[in-house]
Amino acid sequence: MRVLVYGSELSAATAAAALAWVGHHVQWLPHSDAPWSVLSKVDWLRSEPQLITHLEQGLADGTLQILERLENADIPEVIWLALSPAQRSSASKLLEDPLLADQRGIVLINNSTFPVGRPSACMR
Repeated sequence: MRVLVYGSELSAATAAAALAWVGHHVQWLPHSDAPWSVLSKVDWLRSEPQLITHLEQGLADGTLQILERLENADIPEVIWLALSPAQRSSASKLLEDPLLADQRGIVLINNSTFPVGRPSACMR
């Protein structure tokens, strides 16, 4: 599956690593509040058992790609949201982006720490 993981939370990192590890094509778009240049240096990324190892393996194998901008993404089959409550509005903005807004049949997984509601209603 082609999966777009969006967010900079631990749940985004673990989802990206796990999905890539089992062979899915994962594009991880960290939130602009904590881009990869920041995330790659945080302690929790390295202290979570096997996380950095699986991320590095996915990058080396080509099953994981870390994006700086959405426009560099392929059209996904699955969008995996992993955002903090303060980033909730970012979910709607992502889903309203021209790359994704007119797509049909994309599965939305909300692994964020905010309740399901308006962001999932944007998917058609």
